[in-house]
Amino acid sequence: MNSLRSFCVALILNVFVFSGIGICFDEPTSNRTRSLRFVPRDANAVVSIQVHALLSSKLMADSKNEFAEQTLPMFPVQLADLSEVTIAVLQDGVCANLSLSSQGTDSFWKRIRETSRESVMDGVPYFKTRDGVFHRLKEGGVLFANNELVLTRSLKTESAESTNWASQWQAAKSPVVAIVNTSLLRGNGVLELLRYDRSPGGRDSYQRPPSEVFTLATRSDRIWLEFQPDPDAMLSLRGQCPTAEEAVTFESGVRTSLSWVRNLISVARRELFALSLGGAKEEILPLLDFADRLLEYAIVQRRDTQVAAVAKVSEADSRKLPGWIAMAFKSLSKSRGSAQSKNNLKQIALAMHNYESAYKKFPAAVQVGPNNLPRSWRVTILPYLEQGDLYNRYKHDEPWDSPSNLKLLDEIPAVYQSAKGGSNAGYFVFDGNNAIFKGNIAPRFSQMTDGTSNTILAIEAELDIPWTKPQDIPFDMNQELPAFLNKGFNAVGADGAAHFIPPNVPEAELKKAISANEGEIHNLFNN
Repeated sequence: MNSLRSFCVALILNVFVFSGIGICFDEPTSNRTRSLRFVPRDANAVVSIQVHALLSSKLMADSKNEFAEQTLPMFPVQLADLSEVTIAVLQDGVCANLSLSSQGTDSFWKRIRETSRESVMDGVPYFKTRDGVFHRLKEGGVLFANNELVLTRSLKTESAESTNWASQWQAAKSPVVAIVNTSLLRGNGVLELLRYDRSPGGRDSYQRPPSEVFTLATRSDRIWLEFQPDPDAMLSLRGQCPTAEEAVTFESGVRTSLSWVRNLISVARRELFALSLGGAKEEILPLLDFADRLLEYAIVQRRDTQVAAVAKVSEADSRKLPGWIAMAFKSLSKSRGSAQSKNNLKQIALAMHNYESAYKKFPAAVQVGPNNLPRSWRVTILPYLEQGDLYNRYKHDEPWDSPSNLKLLDEIPAVYQSAKGGSNAGYFVFDGNNAIFKGNIAPRFSQMTDGTSNTILAIEAELDIPWTKPQDIPFDMNQELPAFLNKGFNAVGADGAAHFIPPNVPEAELKKAISANEGEIHNLFNN
């Protein structure tokens, strides 16, 4: 179900990439300007979204309030407080410049300070969270990057304002504008990473783009994408090629890409009807049909060295489009959060495996330290999560809630942090006689007789338990499981593979997955 939903959302994104609004070969003009400050001039792609303009459009009139209350997945800010965001994709990471209202700025930094602490790199102060690093700009606004190096590069290198396409960017008239700097992509090896084995019968071969799709990057200097909500909702793609001959090849690539995406839509329809998805089928199918209509009537034209693609949204579809966008937004947010959770679980499992390699046993759920004081496994494996300094500053001869150790709560590693933020742990183990972990007894691989690929090692959960507190989820084969597990959760097996456990699975099946040596096999990891 999750994979098909993600596949369908990806199809819609492909539609946006390979279709467009209004044929426009000339440079756009507008009174609104877009800044490229803090966007390194070697960015592979840049996206700008003028949020207020988009929410104020006729298209969004009936859904403005619903969208305004949405919170962005990586940023603790509501859309109502965000006036514009510019995102740059670099070869080594991603950075974003957020323009916020004064109220949004205050609430944003209040949330950031509650969930992280300030650090400095190369003279640049920043706050680090599970999603990346945030820097407060002197002139207002927020600069985000996925790591410290990208942040300092965004602040200290020459910006894209010096590029030959900057004037076109600043004059772009649509609320949503993007540019793909294909001239850079050809030289930095990114395209080579996208190439694939075309051997017959290969897995998921229908999802692999035909060779003509690569001409979109190899025959152009840059590709412009725009979304215009008013007066008619439309998407546009405009390719700028070095020569008229290459524009001919680019045009062919666009036409092939449109056909390829329509074929993917057909495949998605077949898979959708082959699965028992209940209400989800009625939710996804209209979105696929809309994408197919958009592509079917798309127009591709060429003039000299430019190629433009056109797809205008019908009046009937325009009334439904906000609802579809909301569904896609929620699906992507949920998918992104799940991916982050699974990545954290994999890191935790890897740290435990590395600990086992060093000591020939896993850390106990409750490690007994100096003065017989209990210590959480989350503290024990800190050195294996590249948190050796934090581990050394923890007072092992004092209780977890001593004044010294309580000071460390705000320094919770991002890998342990829950989606809500704060100093509570987001990841736990099951602790009981039939689980892998049993109090202060260090488990070994040999005791997992049900198989490491069949047994839960750790899970994600929202519990009011500070991350350093030696407390996890009690487990007993003869007792009922906690009710919160019925909502579904992410888990990692003892083999290091992450899984989503769906809601309302039979309790007997879930107990089989938690127990390490009951000789029971389950099907929960096959979803």
